[in-house]
Amino acid sequence: MNYYDKNISAFAFKNSLSLPFLNLIKKHYDTKEILVWQERFFELSSKEFLREYGLCQKDLENIIKFCLLENIKLGVSEIDVVSLDPVLCRSIFEEFGLKGRIYLKAKDIDDLPEIVKEFKSSKIELAVMVDPYLDGDDLTNTVSLYSGKYKLPVLVTLFDDLQKTGMLNSLFDMPPADYIEKVGLFDRDCSVYGGIYADKDDFAKIASYGAKVVVSLFDSLNLGKGVANVYSMKNMEIDVKLCSPINNNIIDEIKLAGVVNRGLLKDPTILKFDEVLEFALSERGKIEFDQKLYENVKIECEKIIEKLKEKN
Repeated sequence: MNYYDKNISAFAFKNSLSLPFLNLIKKHYDTKEILVWQERFFELSSKEFLREYGLCQKDLENIIKFCLLENIKLGVSEIDVVSLDPVLCRSIFEEFGLKGRIYLKAKDIDDLPEIVKEFKSSKIELAVMVDPYLDGDDLTNTVSLYSGKYKLPVLVTLFDDLQKTGMLNSLFDMPPADYIEKVGLFDRDCSVYGGIYADKDDFAKIASYGAKVVVSLFDSLNLGKGVANVYSMKNMEIDVKLCSPINNNIIDEIKLAGVVNRGLLKDPTILKFDEVLEFALSERGKIEFDQKLYENVKIECEKIIEKLKEKN
């Protein structure tokens, strides 16, 4: 039975990584420009990014709401978000009845002690995202230190890009997975975002620590990064999770995860619908979608796009 024989909309889903700002701009910029935006997003601290592009608190609120409502519309009831303002994002999660993690960017790690206090009584989980290539050795070690101190999960961008993977090897004079092990991130309830250019030894190390691998087939293909071998990860007993950071459509990811891997490995029998569905299923029920709120937020987001185009 293939994907199209079943009613996917009958299920509730988890989107294991979303980038609300990049989701906002995806229809207004070409792929090359999105890559530039993405790099800028992670190069700057959140305060620097908001200041550089003239975004106020209300703009940010609308950007987050737009992203979350688009997910809810597709049946997502759990979502992990990288936020420019984790405390604001947490309040919107609670307003919408969503469950999931809110990731603080590594560049904002100095704000962590105060943010931890804001999450103390919340059911929403706080976590940290780090990219060793963009964030560097010092900051990566600081993230490991802070995440250990506050017992926070960590998402590490790794093996997501061929050039970055090679440069990390040279930069740290060891395989990237060995570096992550050395700085202690694998001991921090760790997930790896990417996994495209990991080999069997890398997968074995990731599996030995019980780390998850979070993959996006659509976005990695669309951005020209390559494609994750989900079947190989599954065979190595890695807990695979699907995400849609930029395209913001977890159903596309479910469809592609099996189809692309069957083509990649030239085997029509692998990764059947039920197997792939497990990578994105939520244990929670669906959340009611507010069409009127969505339309209002969409109008405000169109104004934000115009402001960004003027700035850029």
